Amino acid sequence: MSLVEAVEPQLGARIGRLRRTAHTLLQHGARVEPAVLVRVARLDDADVEVLCAALDWLGDHPDDIARLTERQLPVPGMDTKWLPRHGTLLRDLAGWDVRAHLRRRSAVAHLTYVDPEYRATGARRHDAWTSGDSHRLAYRPRTVLVVENRDCRLDFPDLPGTIVVEGSGKAATWLLADVPWVRSAERVVYWGDLDADGFEILDRFRTALATPSDEGGAACTVTSILMDADTIHRYGDLGVVRDRRGRRIERTAVDLTSLTEVERTAYYAVTTRGAAPVRRIEQERLPLVVAAELVAALTEAPSQGSHFM
Repeated sequence: MSLVEAVEPQLGARIGRLRRTAHTLLQHGARVEPAVLVRVARLDDADVEVLCAALDWLGDHPDDIARLTERQLPVPGMDTKWLPRHGTLLRDLAGWDVRAHLRRRSAVAHLTYVDPEYRATGARRHDAWTSGDSHRLAYRPRTVLVVENRDCRLDFPDLPGTIVVEGSGKAATWLLADVPWVRSAERVVYWGDLDADGFEILDRFRTALATPSDEGGAACTVTSILMDADTIHRYGDLGVVRDRRGRRIERTAVDLTSLTEVERTAYYAVTTRGAAPVRRIEQERLPLVVAAELVAALTEAPSQGSHFM
């Protein structure tokens, strides 16, 4: 049997599915281009059905889209994570960017007050800020420390004039870039996991804050702590090379234009294509007292109290 004879049945089946898929999409009002059709054909039948259901719902409810978030679309078979995964494909089939017209979810930033003078009052230590709501902080921070991990926020040591905010990983930029008291602080400090994701989050966060916000917030500088080669060397024994499922962590470096040279050296160390002794040092493994000392060193007048609001 020749190679052509061997693959012909498989090719025939694939071509047949492409034709059926194209016909189905056209019936649901999709704009079908060859390149888009090839992408749709990579989906399983269940996702194709959801695509068609989404196209039908959008056609029947053109005025409802602006009042819903991407998790609220009442499309049969669509789970809350479906649109983030397939939004680009739906855009190309529908001919317009569905996600851009959805209502943006309110950002909720969880924070901890660590100013010792304030804490001595016995008032609440933990708080939350929701965008668009009427809210008043206990005091105006001179320093805002953004951390990636909840444990680090909840247990951070006392530090004058400081509020510690939970950045929630990759959501940090979306959550905090437009918060007015973040941009108005004298200094903004970021501390994330010492891994590829941590540096990429830092890069996006710093880039976002380097320009004024849409709401008129001023541009500001972001400084990092414990995200350098010295930290890798000092705490390398706490690092890992495998993820929680036991798979080797393999990440290739990308061009992060907002990193400093010191940060970039550490980033390359954990994303090298060769063997690496450390691929990830999670921030909660590091001593909080060391982090507090580094933030205090950045503060011009660490002995001064905060301005209670």
